[in-house]
Amino acid sequence: MTYLLLVNAVMKRMREDTVTSLFQNQSSTIISEFVNDAKRQVEDAHDWTALGTDIIVPTVADVATYSLTGSKNNATIIDVRDTTNGVMLHRVESAYVRRQELVNNPGTSRPSYWTEDGVDTSGDTIVKFWPTPDGAYLTSFRVVQRTGDLEEEGDLVTIPTKPIVLIAHVLAAAERGDVDSMDLQLLQGLAKKSLGDAIMYDMAKQPENSIWYPA
Repeated sequence: MTYLLLVNAVMKRMREDTVTSLFQNQSSTIISEFVNDAKRQVEDAHDWTALGTDIIVPTVADVATYSLTGSKNNATIIDVRDTTNGVMLHRVESAYVRRQELVNNPGTSRPSYWTEDGVDTSGDTIVKFWPTPDGAYLTSFRVVQRTGDLEEEGDLVTIPTKPIVLIAHVLAAAERGDVDSMDLQLLQGLAKKSLGDAIMYDMAKQPENSIWYPA
């Protein structure tokens, strides 16, 4: 669904005429902002399968830290694979790596562990391998990459759009003050249920991500 279609879906719920451009009038301009606010809420609420992608990081000998280019510190890392050797890397706390660096001196070898290690000057997530790579390994980070604000009328949204429309409608109705508290609670309830249902359906696509294993 495009940005413009999302805006018009909210416009209809507000009993406003649909528009052919985002900033055609004051109502569409304000609702365009609310649609982005709602999209951010929905994206942040769950690790959506539709946002899954791979970020490839080729390691270099004697270099332990790397940036996940394009992640903008807005990605959830699901797993990490050393595709060169066909093995999974294990996630550890950054404190574990720091302790290993203090008490161990294994030199360099094939990495077995990884951790997040801050953000670079471009705003991308930094990851750190342990042990420090001794050569070139093609490493694949499977991430849920959340997106930036919608800008163009044709910008597409791949996550479920019904919760976005309903949440934006709540924001618009509250801002305009054309619903009382009872009606607002009803709209909020509908939006919450829509989001919950969408998350449930998406979790069913990857049940392994919601299974808990004892330590």
